[in-house]
Amino acid sequence: MRFLLVFLLIHNLLLAQIPTINIIGGNDTAICESVPLNLTCDLDTITRSTTSYLVSSIPYNPLPYTTGITYDIPIDDIWSQVINLPFNFCYFGQTYNKYVLSTNGVISFNLAYAGTFSPWAFNASIPTAVANFPRPMIGMYHDIDPSIGGEVRYGVIGTFPYRKLVVSFYQVPHFACNNLISTFQIILSEFTNIIEIHVEKKQTCNTWNGGRTCLGIQNPAGTIGYTPPGRNTSVYTINISEAWRFTPNGPTNLPQWFVNGVPTGNGYTLNGNFTAPTTIETRYLYQCPVLQIFDILYINELPCCDPIEVDVFTD
Repeated sequence: MRFLLVFLLIHNLLLAQIPTINIIGGNDTAICESVPLNLTCDLDTITRSTTSYLVSSIPYNPLPYTTGITYDIPIDDIWSQVINLPFNFCYFGQTYNKYVLSTNGVISFNLAYAGTFSPWAFNASIPTAVANFPRPMIGMYHDIDPSIGGEVRYGVIGTFPYRKLVVSFYQVPHFACNNLISTFQIILSEFTNIIEIHVEKKQTCNTWNGGRTCLGIQNPAGTIGYTPPGRNTSVYTINISEAWRFTPNGPTNLPQWFVNGVPTGNGYTLNGNFTAPTTIETRYLYQCPVLQIFDILYINELPCCDPIEVDVFTD
């Protein structure tokens, strides 16, 4: 008579080292002839696609405003040159690793803006495809003038796979109202593709462009946009710090199961009776960035033994 030992080998071998995936099947068990298993695919992170977003209020907790290097502002109302992003960031279904920033409080993945005039006059609300409104856009769009004061910084902190792009506008005066300032920060997170906008203060220059501001994100076509309540294009002052998170909320894939290399179905569970030797594998494909992770469970044979003396093995 032969016995079977079920045991887990957690590989997490893939294109990257995270997230992790585990096949959960209970304690290791020795049993004669076949092993009935009820397996569950357990993921430590589920990343949804970036075709849509969920907007939520979060505590104001920016990273240090001294993060990164100072952007040397040549003149007001200008887009930066192209800046490299050392990780892939997914945004509205597309992947980017370069961006530009505007002195008027936003960043964009439209590299055609690099070094060009950044319009300050606008009255449209997002989503919008009007020519003078950035597409795509992330940030708090209003006419500020860092060429005369304050500080703009950008940089990446953290290590793979938890790096963050941090773009900070610190005590930047408003154009035509140099005594009024804005302090806020944009954060893009690697892998999760989460966007955060933290606002410490945003005063209002009513005598210039009607005092209008737009806080939010919109897609490259200007057909889809998201803003927090009351933060689309209008006139508002922020004296109590606030922060907003834009979390990808599109569809996600299901794990796929393989038994001895043969596709067996999709889902978070797998049930069946298995004999040795058997290899059970579950794979999960993240959509953006494209990343496949997997875990393998092996069912191996044990030497003959007395089922009365040895019937259960534990880790």
